[in-house]
Amino acid sequence: MKWIIIAWDQIRLNKKISIILVVFITMSIFLIGVISFYNNIFSYSQKQCEQVLTGTIDNIGLLYVENGDFYSQKAQDFINEAMDKKVVKFIGSISSLETDRLPELARLQGNEQGNLTWIWADQTVLGLCNLEFYKKAEMTDINKNVYHLYLGYNFKKVKVGTQYVVKQEDGKDDVYVVDGILKKHQNFISGEIASGAAAGTTVAVYNMDNRVLVFGDVYPSSGFWIYESYKNPDNMKSELKKLADKNGIQIQLSSLNSYLKNAQIENEKIRMIFSRMFGVILIGTIIINLSMCALSFIVNKKQYGVLYICGFSEKDLVIIYIMENLLKSFIALIIAGAGIYVMFTRLFVNNYETYQMIQNIFFAHIIKILVEEMLILVLILSILPVILIKKYSPQMIVKEGGL
Repeated sequence: MKWIIIAWDQIRLNKKISIILVVFITMSIFLIGVISFYNNIFSYSQKQCEQVLTGTIDNIGLLYVENGDFYSQKAQDFINEAMDKKVVKFIGSISSLETDRLPELARLQGNEQGNLTWIWADQTVLGLCNLEFYKKAEMTDINKNVYHLYLGYNFKKVKVGTQYVVKQEDGKDDVYVVDGILKKHQNFISGEIASGAAAGTTVAVYNMDNRVLVFGDVYPSSGFWIYESYKNPDNMKSELKKLADKNGIQIQLSSLNSYLKNAQIENEKIRMIFSRMFGVILIGTIIINLSMCALSFIVNKKQYGVLYICGFSEKDLVIIYIMENLLKSFIALIIAGAGIYVMFTRLFVNNYETYQMIQNIFFAHIIKILVEEMLILVLILSILPVILIKKYSPQMIVKEGGL
């Protein structure tokens, strides 16, 4: 404890120098934290895909029909021809939208506007993702105007078997049957990967805690088909484009593998920029800190002479210097860590998946990396003071300090 008190006293005596050093150390730790985020985003997304999908990510992706009806005759002809020619195998379809169709469920979440995020899907898609259930009943055959719901964990108070009836404009009733409640933190494949988005701010799966899976024979007009490729990516894309042109539709497609590769490339570019900034600031931090340490040592010889006279040894002075750098770095760690967390969570607070990703990466990886970097900086920044202390004998310090 006495080392901390003495080190803190040294920081107070050299307040201006200490503030400058803390600023540079904070910038170094902040940048390495940002770089570490981009290092972890790619592996995090890949791990998510591998955990969610029952199959390999190498040949699975999504296909989207642009500016057209998802279930138009042209689109259906395109799908059938692609499957007949064994270009791809279409596993099923999904679509995400907000709806006010069942406000009773939305209000269970505290959403007074009555909007729910629904994932519409074919029943066959269930075999693609590893979903675990908190409660479940056997899903009956899907009929027209009867929809089957798998609710996220936040709806766990709803009883399995509950039915909701919605009156349509044509006088017919749509019936929604709750067939299951998903376990907490279950994920489902995201439609975002088909948009070609490659930045690390998007994720490849949806968290289902606040969402509803809907199965039925009528779907929204826009959505995505999940496909599995029979051929290598280049041949598959070329043949699908030809078939799309032939049937008069425009398509957009992306494989999970290419999505992750594109994300990795984008993250590499961003990481390179921050790495260069970090290199410049780190060198500046070391040079300034070493210079300040040398200056502080020369200016404050009288203080160290007093410490020698009071019975402190050479080893004690080394410990005091190291503790001084440790305190400065710890202050910088708190400031930088808080800055990184606030910056990323504030940027993506409206995107639940990305917000969860930021939380998981920060607490599972970034904190550990920042602490390790802080300790390395402490060691580097303590080299020169130790050399100076070793160079000057106690007698020289007492004499030059005017004692």
